[in-house]
Amino acid sequence: MTKPGGPPSIPPRKLAAELVADIMQGKAKQAQEARLAKAAPPPRRRGRLLIPLIPLLVGLTIWNVLRMQATPTVFTPAQQEASLRIKIFLAAGAVEHFHDSTGVFPPSLAAVRMADPTLLYMPGATTYSLVGTYGATSLSYRHGDPLAPFAAGFTTVRARPQP
Repeated sequence: MTKPGGPPSIPPRKLAAELVADIMQGKAKQAQEARLAKAAPPPRRRGRLLIPLIPLLVGLTIWNVLRMQATPTVFTPAQQEASLRIKIFLAAGAVEHFHDSTGVFPPSLAAVRMADPTLLYMPGATTYSLVGTYGATSLSYRHGDPLAPFAAGFTTVRARPQP
């Protein structure tokens, strides 16, 4: 029995059971496909991308090894002397400022936060002197000497070297 023009008569429980069974089969099939997708190895593309980089890496390595043998020159002697002049100029300014505000010269450059291994500070009762040494270059300043030659170090450092 079926009625003409109507749906076949299937009990609702059987229809619900078939619907649940279809859903469960679909979920099981999706889970199995997901497991297979995870188990499959990913496509290998990294090797193809890295192969063209090998000559570049070898070339850079050879260049670095050849360049490593030469000692780089960071600063020219003129720049090193200008750097000493700047340090002496700044240290003298800090010592003068300390003397103007306290009436005495500081016991060390650390007291004015200008401690530097290239600078030697020698305070006295009424005067002081600064000696800057870098390699074979040595510059000295005594309290009362003009600071203009030491301020000229700023222009030397700022100037760009000519090729």
